[in-house]
Amino acid sequence: MVSEKKPLQDIIAELNRSQSWYYETKKRALLEFVEFYRDGVLKK
Repeated sequence: MVSEKKPLQDIIAELNRSQSWYYETKKRALLEFVEFYRDGVLKK
């Protein structure tokens, strides 16, 4: 799971380094999670 203390920029950088189809799928899932997480933070 993504650590709350991890800067969003670091998460994006890791996703951008991922090249294989496995990581492409993981990237999509994580980007959806990031959007969901950010929406949750904004609603608090």
